[in-house]
Amino acid sequence: MRTSKWMTLALAFGMSGALAMAQKPWQVTPEAGLVVNKENEGGNVELGFKAGVGVYHQIKEASGMTKPSFGLKSGLYVVQQKGNYRSMSGGHIPVGDGYYMENPSDEVTRYYLQLPVMAAWGFNLCDDVQLNLAVGPYVGVGIAGNGHLYYTAVANKEGMTDYKHVYHDFNPFEGKKVNDEFRIEASPRFDWGGTASAGITVKRVSFSIGYDIAFGDLYEKQNDLRVRNHMVSFTFGYKL
Repeated sequence: MRTSKWMTLALAFGMSGALAMAQKPWQVTPEAGLVVNKENEGGNVELGFKAGVGVYHQIKEASGMTKPSFGLKSGLYVVQQKGNYRSMSGGHIPVGDGYYMENPSDEVTRYYLQLPVMAAWGFNLCDDVQLNLAVGPYVGVGIAGNGHLYYTAVANKEGMTDYKHVYHDFNPFEGKKVNDEFRIEASPRFDWGGTASAGITVKRVSFSIGYDIAFGDLYEKQNDLRVRNHMVSFTFGYKL
């Protein structure tokens, strides 16, 4: 009960702050929508969600269609990304007591708190209709997640092949030690990359299509820079 009271107070404080900022040169826009995520190393295309509050600070006003407005766009968002634990192709993986992993199947859901910092331009197409473009970097931190790993453990014992069907639950940001030979590796909580968006605002209602490319590490033991995943978002918003 006490926790819910603090959450209610925090939400009320955040909304009052947003309302106080929701006037030129500041604009505050609650947003929510779907994301399509594709991990770069063998992952499937997965659906998730994105929700949060965007904040825009106008530096220069638009003048007609040829002179766009300019400002800085940021905000705070919760992003759900679904994907895979890791690529497990290429040979057997020992899982203890003479057993080897075969036919692995895995599912991972990660939740990130994301903060973008973008340069933004607004083009007046006509009365009450504006085209919005933005680009810049973002940083994120993993706040929660869950994963499931299924596989068949196979071993030859006393001339007989022994099979075990194994299931593991784990937190992707913590990993899991299965035994002395096998550990499910953790994903680093820190995430970073580039982001861009294009959208239309009609009066106070906005629709945006965004694209994120993440360069964060896939696993804690990774020591080289690579693209982690690609994400496309489709969000609706309402300017306060």
